[in-house]
Amino acid sequence: MTTIVHSSSARSTGFNAAFTWVLPLLFSAALVIGTLEFAARGTHTMVAHTLSELFYAPGGFALFPAAAILLAGSILGWAWALFRRQLPRTAAVAAVGGIGLLIAAIFPTDPSATEVLSWSAQIHRYAAAVMFIFVPLAGLAHLRSAQLRTGPRRIIFGAVVLSALGALPAIGGRLESLMPPGVWSDLFGGFAAACGLVERIQLLLVIAIIAASTQALMQPSDVRETAPLAVHKQQ
Repeated sequence: MTTIVHSSSARSTGFNAAFTWVLPLLFSAALVIGTLEFAARGTHTMVAHTLSELFYAPGGFALFPAAAILLAGSILGWAWALFRRQLPRTAAVAAVGGIGLLIAAIFPTDPSATEVLSWSAQIHRYAAAVMFIFVPLAGLAHLRSAQLRTGPRRIIFGAVVLSALGALPAIGGRLESLMPPGVWSDLFGGFAAACGLVERIQLLLVIAIIAASTQALMQPSDVRETAPLAVHKQQ
């Protein structure tokens, strides 16, 4: 008996490989951040201190860069999975977010209460902002370019919307000093005071986008492939 099979097994193997290491990297990053948060609970509050300031918390010198590198690796792996799914533009947007986070891991921010930011802190700030902007944009692009099941679609869409709303406090914190005293100035000042909490919520949203999008890439409803063609010839 001779069997001729034409299938997409090679591509499926690539998808499965990306899937198997993106999520472990993602949740490993979350675990390291959670460990660091617990260790720093007495010195760095989750409301007033940004995630970047955890670098100066107990154990932060080692744990914070490790968490950032793990998360960046998961983002780049997600970008590769998107690329293998023939979504090159979406993959490029996601890759920019991962590269931004890698840069932020290399250049640490300044300690708390630093009046004049160093060049390292400036690079860190804008590189981290790139990650927080481009990951939701990649999630939004995935929504527009793929057939997704209801569950992942709702998670990604909700996380993208909430991430956009979460950017308002960050913008408000920057504009606070430029506005005259008043209601808006007080509101932006309140946003700035809770910058740490806002960042942590945004990080959870980033993790949700990556996890839901990666899982959606592996679902049959998102696979634009024809059924395997098999011709059996019996002798």
